[in-house]
Amino acid sequence: MTNSFKDKLGQGGYGGVYKGKLQDGCFVAVKVLKESKGDGEEFINEVASISRTSHVNIVTLKGFCFEGSNRALIYEFLHNGSLEKFIYKGNASNSDHQLGWETLYKIAVGIARGLEYLHREMVGGRKNIDVSVDCTSEIYFPHWIYKRLELDEELGLQDLLNEADQEGVRKMILVSLWCIQTDPSNRPPMSRVVEMLEGSLDSLQIPPKPFLSSPPRSPLDSSTVMVSLQYDSEHLFLQGNP
Repeated sequence: MTNSFKDKLGQGGYGGVYKGKLQDGCFVAVKVLKESKGDGEEFINEVASISRTSHVNIVTLKGFCFEGSNRALIYEFLHNGSLEKFIYKGNASNSDHQLGWETLYKIAVGIARGLEYLHREMVGGRKNIDVSVDCTSEIYFPHWIYKRLELDEELGLQDLLNEADQEGVRKMILVSLWCIQTDPSNRPPMSRVVEMLEGSLDSLQIPPKPFLSSPPRSPLDSSTVMVSLQYDSEHLFLQGNP
């Protein structure tokens, strides 16, 4: 199917991605997972979870391979390639492939809609910050950008020629800073993220300064509580009793 893995599309954190072709002539992208451990139960559960997702902004899972420690996910093949080669100027083969800020903004909203869907459909426990990151450096991006927003300084957007583009970029930056808040209560749900991206810049407030250290625990947090978990299609609820 993959012609002996000769046509490599890219390399990710979980393994290499190769171009393949099914017997019916349909092209696919085969993600070969590395360092597969265990009896495969977790892998099968993940496949079952992924296969239940269906959204215009999420690549479709066609199937999977599972033989001993060899595991792979088979996705639909995107003939235009990765967004990366269109977003970053250094990766564009010619000027016709460089996207304008209006298009980039629409892409960001589309990605947000895809994440909103995933957050509604799946409940996961993976942390969304890397506590090992050294945030004391002045080049740590959230601190750098936050300082400039506070002081109303230039954001290095000299390539943006019109005010509408600059407004769109500032809006995306503000939404991003809300999304990386360490305190979970400060992070907006994806439905709110979509609203902020599609709303006006004037309606957005500057979020608290992003720190990677956890906020102080309240007396209630430090005690043992009984927690029940409830959720509907939009929200996750935690109900606790001391």
